[in-house]
Amino acid sequence: MSALKELAKRQPKLAPVISTLICVGIGWERAKSFAQAQQPNKENGTTAPENPSKASATEQTTSPAVTEKLDLPLPPAPQAAAASEANDHNLRKKQLLHTIPLELRAVQKYENIKSKQQACGMLEGKVVTYYDSSALVVNCVQRPVEDADLLNELVFRQRKPVAEIPAHVYRLIPFGEPWVANQSQNLTISKVCRDLNSHYITSTGTDYYFVEACKKRPFSTYVELQAHNKRNAPVLTVPPDQVDKIPTGPKLEGSYDREVGALYKIVGDSTLSPLSSGNTRKKPVTSAAELEELPEKSGRTKDSKGLCKDLNQKIVSFYSQIFFVTGCQKRPIREIPIIVQQRLAERGSSILDVSSKQLDSIPTGKELSEEEAISIIK
Repeated sequence: MSALKELAKRQPKLAPVISTLICVGIGWERAKSFAQAQQPNKENGTTAPENPSKASATEQTTSPAVTEKLDLPLPPAPQAAAASEANDHNLRKKQLLHTIPLELRAVQKYENIKSKQQACGMLEGKVVTYYDSSALVVNCVQRPVEDADLLNELVFRQRKPVAEIPAHVYRLIPFGEPWVANQSQNLTISKVCRDLNSHYITSTGTDYYFVEACKKRPFSTYVELQAHNKRNAPVLTVPPDQVDKIPTGPKLEGSYDREVGALYKIVGDSTLSPLSSGNTRKKPVTSAAELEELPEKSGRTKDSKGLCKDLNQKIVSFYSQIFFVTGCQKRPIREIPIIVQQRLAERGSSILDVSSKQLDSIPTGKELSEEEAISIIK
């Protein structure tokens, strides 16, 4: 410190600056270099400002040493600015997730995954997506799905669940070879039977089976499947090659087949509706003329409004006839589109069986086309 004082005596104009440096604890080396940096002013013929306090203030603000010691904030580096912007984006994204309905917040569902075992347990057999990449998780390995048609096959035909995952989960599960089409050909019959046992399956949307004891037992119609499906279990859409691997078993015959078969023996036409319970004729009907002489079905019930309310926006069936009830009218449907069938399976809905009296209680409306059925039946 004494050396600094001597330097201040030799250069009076620098005394305020040296005094400031001593106060803030700057060492001898920095003070000496600072003073030496000011000496060329005399050699070049330049003069310092007359007011020492002004000179002191100017030099304090321009001195690199003082700036460094005072820890003045530096402008952020480009990388730091980009990271800050990314953090703000992630924060806005997380805030936005809270405004999305729970069933759509796929990322939120998998945020708490901490380990590989937990990730594999939750994501096995699902199509996982991370930004524009997609993969099928098989045996705890991500098999990238690179072909758009194959992705469409997995999601829309095989009904594989789709899970949007966050970055840390994406890194937990290791990657394997890309998933290619027709890999189910390598599956054994025992593996296919084990996966599909006790399930309702279809590959075309028109042929339906129930897998039992490694046999696929066919249904005659979708209505018959609904009658058998007491648990409202979903109908799985599987690749045709997997369906072909399972041997065909005996046909599942239910109440629909037995009653329509009995009706066919009476009237000779299985497309006709069952006879009214009010018919007491014992003689079999053998012609259309005799059929017209049969008594009319029972009249509409008094509580048709209540029935319309209970069945509104529902699909009902009476043997081979299928209707969609809307606006207190039953609108006939020739065939339920596969998209509508999938909607019903996904939400666990079933086609309701109604009696002849209930059916007659609701006026008949215009037949629903396939396009109308897809747009109306949600």
